[in-house]
Amino acid sequence: MGNLFALGSICPFVGSLSDLFGRRYVAIGGASLLVLGNIVAATAHTMNTFIAGMSISGVGAGINELTALAVTSELAPTRKRGIYVAILTFTIIPYCPSVLWGQLIASHGSWRYIGLWCGVWAFIGLTMTVIFYHPPPRINSAGLSRREILRRIDYVGGVLSISGVLLFMAGVQWGGYQYAWKSVHVLVPLILGGCLFIAFLLYEAFLAPYPMFPGALLQEPRVLLLTFIITFISGSSFFSVLMFW
Repeated sequence: MGNLFALGSICPFVGSLSDLFGRRYVAIGGASLLVLGNIVAATAHTMNTFIAGMSISGVGAGINELTALAVTSELAPTRKRGIYVAILTFTIIPYCPSVLWGQLIASHGSWRYIGLWCGVWAFIGLTMTVIFYHPPPRINSAGLSRREILRRIDYVGGVLSISGVLLFMAGVQWGGYQYAWKSVHVLVPLILGGCLFIAFLLYEAFLAPYPMFPGALLQEPRVLLLTFIITFISGSSFFSVLMFW
């Protein structure tokens, strides 16, 4: 769960950071976290250390999944972006039965080899990103000093968004499994998470000097709504296939 919680909570923050620091550095940072997380998990001797490693990997995975989709759209010809993004999305298919592959590796060797494989795979991606990906500077941060860029990070929005998503996801994961839906353990994180997310929306709309979601996104509401729907369906399909396996 640590991996999923970290992945889901960091996603809303990725686009804002990419616009300020550039997708190259955000992608390198995400890949580095993936490598580090797998090293920590594969060498862990306690469950808490393993959970920490999986959480670090989740942050890296959340950053790189969204960055990969954005980079693919950026590099592909405009009329073929849908095809390129679809091809990129379908590359996850060999890893859908990841639980099955993990059990096979663990039964024929050691579970630590799973972390080794994932770490090596992430390191290959990190190396290729460093060597081959050199996009032009982002318009949003052009001419700004490093201090000015840091001032434009929506820290308050990030805290509200991450904490709200984390608490809400924790309640959803615990409900009906570890605790009853009507128990305090489920209702408190659900309610707090929902309130924090509402506070995040209000802060972004009325108080944030540099909001995480710029108002320009609302100029094309149909495109934005379709993007949300497609993302929701693709995520639901992925986890459905994963749980089936």
